[in-house]
Amino acid sequence: MKPLQTAFVALWAAVVLFALLCEINLLPTAYIVDNPVAVYATSLLCIVTAVAGSFFACRLLVTKRAAAEINVPDEAQAAAAWKKWNARRLLLNAVAIVPSAFIYYAQSFSQTSLYCLLIALTASLLCWPAEREKSGDK
Repeated sequence: MKPLQTAFVALWAAVVLFALLCEINLLPTAYIVDNPVAVYATSLLCIVTAVAGSFFACRLLVTKRAAAEINVPDEAQAAAAWKKWNARRLLLNAVAIVPSAFIYYAQSFSQTSLYCLLIALTASLLCWPAEREKSGDK
């Protein structure tokens, strides 16, 4: 599970590094045109990816398919399924976080992307890739 925890921390570090580079003007910012269509499209993209990505990342391990693969009697098979579904959950977290971070710095006229980024980052904390409990540990 350590590689997934490392990837989780790397996702956060990449977002923080991207924000830092944009804040000190090493990366370009505010290059999306300020018009109603751009505001609507970028706000909709941020809301959909942040809310849906965060929701599905938090709920992924209790879906029928994931639960069926994780709760098998064979511990090796269950551990492999646990890692696979946690990796998918991490990918959903990235889908929730990255667009909002990118759009927040690509436009300077709407705060929706900032709020969506904060929602996605907060929700990602609920998806820390932990070790799976053995069936005998319960």
